[in-house]
Amino acid sequence: MIRIALCDDSPEYRQRTAAQLEQWSVQRGVNILLDTYDNGDALLNALSKRNYDLIFLDIIMPMLSGIDTCMEIRRENRQTKIILLSVSPEFGVDAFRVKANGYLLKSQNTERLFEILDEHLAESVDNSDFIVAKTLTMVKKVPLSSIRHIEAQNKQVLIYTSDGDVVTSSTPLHQIAAELKMPCFFQCHRSYIVNMNFISSYTKSEIVTDGGQHIPISRNFAKEFQSTYFSFLFGKAGDI
Repeated sequence: MIRIALCDDSPEYRQRTAAQLEQWSVQRGVNILLDTYDNGDALLNALSKRNYDLIFLDIIMPMLSGIDTCMEIRRENRQTKIILLSVSPEFGVDAFRVKANGYLLKSQNTERLFEILDEHLAESVDNSDFIVAKTLTMVKKVPLSSIRHIEAQNKQVLIYTSDGDVVTSSTPLHQIAAELKMPCFFQCHRSYIVNMNFISSYTKSEIVTDGGQHIPISRNFAKEFQSTYFSFLFGKAGDI
């Protein structure tokens, strides 16, 4: 669940942006809770009772401006991400001065809004339990425990999961490997990483998973794999 506040004095912009946020929520499979406000004072009053993960805040508003509202928020809260909204780029320096996290032109398309949301989602996941797979259209959280094996193929990385899904990611294999913080993962080939929990059998040259996939073992990794796999099995037996 991502808790979002949208503060803008334009009803049309609030309605349009709310529809875009809902579209992102459906496409990414991420639940959002959205509250809308038409002035900074209303937002500040709400913040005394509730917290938000992400605030979209218009700069030009009657009464309290977005810049002043952001300054008030930052006196008490440095954690919530604040994205300032404007029809002009001229307030970019002010956004930096009041410690906003970003600046979104209202003329920019849905893609830029989605990029901001995707970045927030990627920053908010617990990487000890998940990896973040970035595709051309979304950011997807993949639980480490569900990964059978990972394969680098041309400029893409394929993540095979225990429920039969294949997640295609644009994140390089070496970057994904750095996020695999569980001892059950072993890189047996320059293009393959296997989760040893899903190994059914192996020979000197290949691994067979319990899903029937055949994964090559590089000659350079063969001895290390055998030693690591035996230690892994011994450790599991000791836990029984």
